[in-house]
Amino acid sequence: MQRILTTLVVMLAVCTTAVANVIQQQERTLEAFNSIASYGSFQITITFGNEHSVSLSGKPEDLADVETVVKNNTLAIRFKNITKKGGHGKVAVQLSMATLKNVALYGSGYIKAGAVSSSKELNIGIYGSGLVQLDNLAVNEVNVSIAGSGDASLQGAAEELNVQISGSGKLDAKLLASSEVNIAMNGSGNATVQANKELNASINGSGKVRYTGTTTSVNVSGSKKAQVVRI
Repeated sequence: MQRILTTLVVMLAVCTTAVANVIQQQERTLEAFNSIASYGSFQITITFGNEHSVSLSGKPEDLADVETVVKNNTLAIRFKNITKKGGHGKVAVQLSMATLKNVALYGSGYIKAGAVSSSKELNIGIYGSGLVQLDNLAVNEVNVSIAGSGDASLQGAAEELNVQISGSGKLDAKLLASSEVNIAMNGSGNATVQANKELNASINGSGKVRYTGTTTSVNVSGSKKAQVVRI
């Protein structure tokens, strides 16, 4: 009898663990959006097309706590209960949209997209330790703001790249072919860029700018500790 009870307890534990580890996919119907604001540790992947869609995957109890709201053309993704005991598990978000104008990432998650369809101006904000990775950009103006220890990785082409880094953030844009690059850095940040006409860098702190490209116009101001070097 004792052996039977032990077996039942083990089987119940296995079943409970299996249920707890079930990953569920959930489709959400929302109005169209051209901007994204992510609050938390979400893993967001974007594809581009005529149809707008929002798909989430994760444990059921985590998905139930995810709020997705569109306001002023911006899709906001956040957890309703940010102080949940034990925290939240991994939640992956797959988005499909027509074009991308603004990206704001708060927290430690990431936002990734390939073959980015953008408007004339693209604004990227990273506030925390998150990562934004955008490939195959084709845009007139890209504005990047990093506050904290976040990272941004950009590839493609832009007429103008404007960068603000406060803290220890990092920008890798050596594969973003830019005509004009303007950088304002406060702290120990790091930026690698490609400038083909003009590079302007204002650095306060121990920040470092590395650049490639065909520019012969390089203007540097700020701290004596700052480093601006060609690679």
